[in-house]
Amino acid sequence: MKRGYFAIYRKFQDNFLWKERRVFSRAETWIDILMNVQHKETPKKVIIGNMVLYCNYAESLKSLETWANRWGWSRSKVKRFLDLCVSEDMIVVKNETVTTRLRVINYKLYDPKRNAIETQSKRNRNAIETQSNTDKNDKNVNNDKNVKDTPLTPHGENCPYDEIINLYHKLLPGLPKVKSVTKNLKTRIKARWKEDKARQVVLWWGDYFNIVNESNWLMGRVKDWNADFHWITGPKNMTKILNGGFENKKHRKAKKNEFSGKKYTGTPENEIKWL
Repeated sequence: MKRGYFAIYRKFQDNFLWKERRVFSRAETWIDILMNVQHKETPKKVIIGNMVLYCNYAESLKSLETWANRWGWSRSKVKRFLDLCVSEDMIVVKNETVTTRLRVINYKLYDPKRNAIETQSKRNRNAIETQSNTDKNDKNVNNDKNVKDTPLTPHGENCPYDEIINLYHKLLPGLPKVKSVTKNLKTRIKARWKEDKARQVVLWWGDYFNIVNESNWLMGRVKDWNADFHWITGPKNMTKILNGGFENKKHRKAKKNEFSGKKYTGTPENEIKWL
């Protein structure tokens, strides 16, 4: 069977077939969740009663009762279904005071525009590696000490601090913002930038921030703590993140990471799964 995907426009929810009163199947409920979570990267302000909440990318702030009314299910059946999805690492759920916060794990796989960004990122990395190999071969053939290698990136040693920080704000709106770009912070960013030529492309940082975004632990979905820009750009923390040290519980298997090529089988301290 050929694998691929086709787009279902959210306008499909207005179609008379979808609006037909019925008891949803579990497959229909999953499609309904995918169509109703926040698909824009900018957090959406939601006012429920006297509380102001922010719905982030891939999240929903609908209550169990709201889902139950949409699907023609009982509230307890909705709870059991969401528990099943949690156990299968499809979603994470957190009880807010006035509603339920639901987040789809790996929602970017269902998001055409995010897929396009990542595909372009991979193409750029492949192009860089190809160019690097070509440069090395040319250098061997010419054997000319005066021939310099073609730079791997348009930036090279010139670290684009603002671009990296802006990308952090865009892709990780749920983490604390960088309020002041100090000299020490620039030194920290540049140190990580210079450690590996692969990092000297802004798109690499986008991939890195996406790894952070997929971690329930780092994003504060596990306990009352979350990472920030300073923390994820620390040398030891960055290495651990790239080696899979903060992957979600079910996906934390020893494997080669495309950034580092190393293996990691560790477990974040005191990690718990919450509903």
